[in-house]
Amino acid sequence: MLPKTSESVKRFLALTLHLTALFAEGINNRVPGSILPTEASSKGVSQTEVGIINSVFNLSRCICAIPLLTVVNPKTTKLFYVLGHFTAGAFCFIFGELIKIQSSDAFVWTCIMTRFAMGLGTSMIWASMTSLALLLYPKNQGTILALLQLAIALGETVGSPLTSLL
Repeated sequence: MLPKTSESVKRFLALTLHLTALFAEGINNRVPGSILPTEASSKGVSQTEVGIINSVFNLSRCICAIPLLTVVNPKTTKLFYVLGHFTAGAFCFIFGELIKIQSSDAFVWTCIMTRFAMGLGTSMIWASMTSLALLLYPKNQGTILALLQLAIALGETVGSPLTSLL
């Protein structure tokens, strides 16, 4: 039998898991963008096209965030959380397999599509985690939002240097 834990410990553990998942998602966001220039240059893709591919990810997050924040509610949070992680993770793997494409035009367009889908997944994760965390700590919403943003920013900051070690 498991020992009984207080409600505050459960909320703290849930918040810690949210922050850890966002940190990992931040790393996941940056790894493909760090590997892309090397692979793209070997296929004759210009630096401008590489910049567009990386920008599509952030554009996707902006486009998808507002509708998701209006759709995600306590009843749909778990669904969007799981879909977000699945989408971001699956398309990260697909993005890694794009190096096998020989045509530079096909490479660019498939990179754009997969980075857009990765941005959609990240938006679903962010919207669902924000919804869950704000339910756990309704009186500290500003602090919770700052912590969530800090976790993903740290992950994105660490992601590029980690990639250079690969």
